[in-house]
Amino acid sequence: MAKFNTNRTIATMIETADNADVTLRQQMNILVHEFGDTPMLPMKDGGINGNSFREGSTLETQQKDADRIGLPLAKAQSLAAIRAGLNAHRATLWQTYQIAYFGLDTIKPPKIAAAPSEADLEITNLLEQRRDMTHAKKQVVADLKIAKAELTLAKAQGNEAAESAAKSEVAVLEANRDEYKTWLDEKKEAIEELRADKKAAPLLDAVVALQERLEKSKVLEGHGPIGCMTLVEIIEALS
Repeated sequence: MAKFNTNRTIATMIETADNADVTLRQQMNILVHEFGDTPMLPMKDGGINGNSFREGSTLETQQKDADRIGLPLAKAQSLAAIRAGLNAHRATLWQTYQIAYFGLDTIKPPKIAAAPSEADLEITNLLEQRRDMTHAKKQVVADLKIAKAELTLAKAQGNEAAESAAKSEVAVLEANRDEYKTWLDEKKEAIEELRADKKAAPLLDAVVALQERLEKSKVLEGHGPIGCMTLVEIIEALS
């Protein structure tokens, strides 16, 4: 078998990607035979770290990454050169080859949406309730307009019985309308509070983490309990 040549391999892989005369996967098979498959995975999955082989990097840095991926230094340098050469031709060409061999889900796994929190579920529930109640309120408002028109007509006709019935209907509908408005305002306020709490949660976590770090570091010893200090006092004490 012909000796592996880094520069010739780069040129061939670029030509393959541009002309597609040979499949990308076939070209990757050659690299797998030379380097194994793990070093060609993304760094987080055990693959080579291209930054360790950038121009100006020390041999110590390169050797450390070569040891990490289980390759002799010369082979790690060769693989890094291939990766850099492909990406110099086209920014994502190395990734294109990775996807061709390992599959899209391995190289760019789909993001898994975080499970909704209790606050998220409550907000969704309240929004659905507000939507339904808003629809019901619109119907009441429409019925109220009709009832007021009937009241005006009854007065014009001097029909006391119809006028009395219309007045009662208007009073009931106005009460319902006002009740819906109050309910909708309350739910809107509840939603805004939940959203505000949700935004504040990460900040609260950060503050608690900072407090724990300050307590462990003991840099504020002699200033009293950290939990009782204001942010301004902490900044002044650290300055």
